[in-house]
Amino acid sequence: MQGSENSAGSLSHDAMMKRLYEGSGYSYNTGGKVSNIRELTVEKVREYHKSYYRSDNVIIIITGSIKPESVIDSLQLMEDKIVDRINNKGYNSQPHPKPFHQPIKPLRESVKTEVKFPCDDEDGGGSVLISWKSCEWSNLLDRRALSVLWSYLAESSSSPTYKHFVEVEDPLCTEIYYDFLDHSQCGHEVEFDDVPTEKIQTVKNKFFDLINQLLKEGIDMDRIKTMIQRRRVKHVNVMENNPHGHFLEALIGSFLYSKSSNDIIQLINVPHHLDELSTKDQSFWNSLLQKYILQEPHVCIEAIPSPELAEQSEQEEKKRIEQRKTQIGSEGLQELNQLLKRNQDLNNVPIPDSILTRFPIPDVTKIEFFKTFTCTNHHHQDSNHDSKLSNHTKCNSSRLPFLIQFNHFDSQFVKIQILADSHHLTARQKLYLPLFTECMFKVPLQRPNQQETSYKQVLQMLDEHVIEYFNCIGYLNGGRYSAGDYSQFIKTSIKVESQKYEMGVRMMSDFLFHTKFTKKRVKMAAQNLMNGISSTKRDAEYIASEALNVINFEKNGNYQSCTCFVQESFLAQVIKNLDSDQDDGDDDDDDQDCDDDDGDDSNLVIRELIELRSALMRPERFMVHVTSDAYSHSDPIQPWYDFVKSHSNQDHAATTITTPTIQRYLVDHVRSNNISFGIKSTDSGYLYQTCKGLSGFDDSDHAALAVLIEYLTGFEGPFWTAIRGKGLSYNFNMSSNRGQGLLYFDLTDSGDVVNAYAEADRIVKSYQNQDLKFDQIMLEASISGAIYALISSEQTKSMSAGMQFVFMMQGVGNDYHQKKLLSKIAAVTQQDVIRVLHKYVVKLFDPEQCNTVLVTNASKVKKVSEQLGLVSNKVIKISNVNQFFAK
Repeated sequence: MQGSENSAGSLSHDAMMKRLYEGSGYSYNTGGKVSNIRELTVEKVREYHKSYYRSDNVIIIITGSIKPESVIDSLQLMEDKIVDRINNKGYNSQPHPKPFHQPIKPLRESVKTEVKFPCDDEDGGGSVLISWKSCEWSNLLDRRALSVLWSYLAESSSSPTYKHFVEVEDPLCTEIYYDFLDHSQCGHEVEFDDVPTEKIQTVKNKFFDLINQLLKEGIDMDRIKTMIQRRRVKHVNVMENNPHGHFLEALIGSFLYSKSSNDIIQLINVPHHLDELSTKDQSFWNSLLQKYILQEPHVCIEAIPSPELAEQSEQEEKKRIEQRKTQIGSEGLQELNQLLKRNQDLNNVPIPDSILTRFPIPDVTKIEFFKTFTCTNHHHQDSNHDSKLSNHTKCNSSRLPFLIQFNHFDSQFVKIQILADSHHLTARQKLYLPLFTECMFKVPLQRPNQQETSYKQVLQMLDEHVIEYFNCIGYLNGGRYSAGDYSQFIKTSIKVESQKYEMGVRMMSDFLFHTKFTKKRVKMAAQNLMNGISSTKRDAEYIASEALNVINFEKNGNYQSCTCFVQESFLAQVIKNLDSDQDDGDDDDDDQDCDDDDGDDSNLVIRELIELRSALMRPERFMVHVTSDAYSHSDPIQPWYDFVKSHSNQDHAATTITTPTIQRYLVDHVRSNNISFGIKSTDSGYLYQTCKGLSGFDDSDHAALAVLIEYLTGFEGPFWTAIRGKGLSYNFNMSSNRGQGLLYFDLTDSGDVVNAYAEADRIVKSYQNQDLKFDQIMLEASISGAIYALISSEQTKSMSAGMQFVFMMQGVGNDYHQKKLLSKIAAVTQQDVIRVLHKYVVKLFDPEQCNTVLVTNASKVKKVSEQLGLVSNKVIKISNVNQFFAK
């Protein structure tokens, strides 16, 4: 609560719900507010549980690979107990009205409200949120139609809102999001993010002007048909990758609001509604736009950054604390402290062993992973390749200049991922990577000896043929201003229907090699990146994570080059350079029908982007991953020969593959660097800490460390009880990043980061000194938890295929989980966890061997830094954020 309550997003959403659903339970913040907690009593909690935690107000949903008979037998025991309580003890004897079925008060006129949120700089961007009520929950056709309409209006760069708000020389925002409020009376909303402060008040009118213009011109039926077809294909994609999520959403909605047993069938049968919508004419879509957006009263929330509010909130909080101290008095504080300790002791009573032992460790020999078949032209001694697939794809005999891996499973789609190694780039070229990736799908294409494909045509091609497309810096978890794990790689990914495989390979070739960087489009991308920096700098968790990367990794690597603090000054130079070199040929119009002239490569920025592409996009430095039903393609390898013919300097028919070596970029020694930052945009504390971790991907300590981490951090485990159980921090985590070679501990959304850290430190030292002993039953539960975490990483066929590609990158064999790690986890002993505790985790809390970053509220940073220094036995240096990243 404390960590998000005063953010722009939370304040806007709360203000919107309060006005849109005035007088309804929907108007309340479901997570509660800090002020609510201060007024909450145990009597209120018990009354709430009595009213709503009832057998007639519960649905149990089980999805996954199960045996229904065993589940039904278990549920029968529960039902028998409930029936007995109803018949003999009066349980649920008094009927209780089903919640959220009362009439919703209508919104009779439009409302515009301004909310301010605390921040460090009033020049930072704000946001605009516009929302409407729509139809009853049971009006499934209109709800589906609204979903299609909003995809038409705001789903991608080809949509009208993006063309008028984002894809312009002077953008009004960086992103546009739409969402639906699935309540008894539904609603819908659109949000414009990172709006420059001086433009916030113009957004609403410009939006409605645009909608009126669209209505006057009439909905483009070709685009509507494209959106409906995309919905069809995306539904199939969801059913392949997340079927349980689809059914969960439908079942929960039906349980809450349905008045007919037929609703659940209609909810699940998405294609039926899409077929019906495909028969609707333009008048239907025009009337939908008129009814639900233009005629329906709306709520508009304008979120404005306010440094003054940060100062005001600080003073009010100090005053509240002093008043509370005076009100309670010193004796009252002591009494409350004793009461708190008694209740904590009561709450922390250990779970009886008899309950824990009912759940045996799973027999790893009976765990069934998804069957996905693998082959590659790069062989590792531990790899287990499918010979039939190898013969079909001709992987074994292929002489491509890059590693290519095929993963086969039943699918109607092909996903193509290409990793380009950036290790050899210059420091300046790495600065361009965020802009380069931002531009990739947002510029025209110029194939050799062919007519230019305009940007508008590029967007149309993506809408019609590509289900998913994205790129990022790093293979995993890369962001707009941050490099992800395996940071040396630039990943580009597209997903198409299976019959479009060859087209997908050609499109990948186009986006990697044939993008035409024009000054106007590059400037738009740079300005868009620049406008998103202000909100990113308000993110305490981002600051903590990126600062730790600066400490741990070599300078001029992708981790440091991509951070928003470095990019801010670099992008300013880029924009200035593009502005100073404008010419009459830059006449890209608002409809994206034409693009810049052919002379842009005379500009320094354009020239350096082209040079970066030439240096980066070298097929011999690629790694390629293809997941599909490989047998639906007659010759899966052939498109890749066509791919390399015009792009590789090597003879693709006779080459030896050299796979990129994964780089860690860690500094040579631990610098024991401990810093803190104070910012006004957060009320909570965020702490990130690292030490050197596992030495390799196949480290023999991997299994034991995974079990130890689960033991310490698992639900109702030592950390959970002492940290979250006491309300010291909402989130805590310990993790091993083998790609970086680091062990992490972090506290996020922490109300008392000092005592939360002290508890973690105390627990680790207690196990180190054997004041606390490892419990065998808890260890077995932790083994089960670690096994579950491992299985969860491969819970769908596509996830399993993705993991097999990661294993190939790591050189551990494509069945590493199944053949190695699973059995090692099951065999972990107390001696193993004690050994890795001393070898790794103790170092994580050793002031001489760990690095620490703390981010907290600016008014608290001095006091919190001093207190943290005392409990951690190290000096925490307070630093200015901008100055730190500028070093």
